[in-house]
Amino acid sequence: MFPLFHIGNEVIYSYPLIIGIAWGIGYILLTYFQKQYKISIPHPSLFFSLIFFMAWVGAKVLFIISSQNYISLDLIKSENFWLGGGFVFYGGLIAGLLTVIIYATIYKIKTTDLSFLVIILSLGHAIGRIGCFMAGCCYGETCELPWSVHLHGVNRHPVQLYESISLFILSVTLYKLWTLGLRNKLITVYIVAYGVIRFCLEFFRGDKIRGELLHISTSQWVSIIIIFICAFFYFLKKKSFRR
Repeated sequence: MFPLFHIGNEVIYSYPLIIGIAWGIGYILLTYFQKQYKISIPHPSLFFSLIFFMAWVGAKVLFIISSQNYISLDLIKSENFWLGGGFVFYGGLIAGLLTVIIYATIYKIKTTDLSFLVIILSLGHAIGRIGCFMAGCCYGETCELPWSVHLHGVNRHPVQLYESISLFILSVTLYKLWTLGLRNKLITVYIVAYGVIRFCLEFFRGDKIRGELLHISTSQWVSIIIIFICAFFYFLKKKSFRR
């Protein structure tokens, strides 16, 4: 793991650096999609900033909710907690999606025109998981596989890289669907695909701080719920077409 490194006399922390790169690439891609596909988004800088802020807060809030037995009130009140590590991705995803829906409603933007955002999200998340790997957080269960990594005194699954690779593949798949004109399918494909990926990879996670119920982690429960919701609306829509 490489949680920090030095450039001259400066100490650079890997996690915030990688997260910053991910969000920077995200903004560049937002601009690219706008220009390349002539998508009108009023006040794009404000739009991006709102998504960033709400996703950050949402990820922190769900972390607090799911980790009540592991964190103290003093930690929650500290500035370091809100500006540092300690996130649950699904909290950020839910808050970010709600922000996009509200923004689209206010400015009367078609949600299908904004579906490209899941491509950016998936790619940014893939990059962010590399930051997790370098920082040594979100680590895996113990194992003795040839590609295991040594952390906290034992060999572990590099589960952060498993997820990163899966998300890179998902990003490419989503972009392909976009270029084929299947914009209305992107959000559903992303949510179901990521739900399956996250549910499976949680079995390889070794950090239990995010909480669990009936031996199922918080993220696995969220995965089950969102997959069920997507399936419900899919079959409901399919049934309405048959009438």
